[in-house]
Amino acid sequence: LALKMVNSLSSVQHHFLFYKSVEKSATEPVFDVRYILHNFLLRATRCQKGTVEPAGCQFRDDRPPIDCTVCYKTYRGEIEPEPKPYVHCIQKPALTEEMKDSRRMQCNAVGCNIGAITLLSSTGNKQ
Repeated sequence: LALKMVNSLSSVQHHFLFYKSVEKSATEPVFDVRYILHNFLLRATRCQKGTVEPAGCQFRDDRPPIDCTVCYKTYRGEIEPEPKPYVHCIQKPALTEEMKDSRRMQCNAVGCNIGAITLLSSTGNKQ
């Protein structure tokens, strides 16, 4: 989601690739539903935007990485359209604590309360 968004921006001239994960967490699947939160870095490569085979593209060291956070719900391993997945990317030096707080709030709205207690109850008939 984030790569597609960044590589589609008109202001972007170089092809971006996944660089590394900063944080990744997921809820335990319940009824095949899972909530994913992934914070990661993208880096510009020396290849031009639209490169079909980016495997040979080398990372540029003269540009700051792009810090991205995505939060989404999956059902049976597929991303669900509702609630709408949250994607936020910004160049690393411009990322503020307020933006990080906003990301957490947005991810909570998607349902990614990673680390929150999930309670399940069952009422059965005793025989």
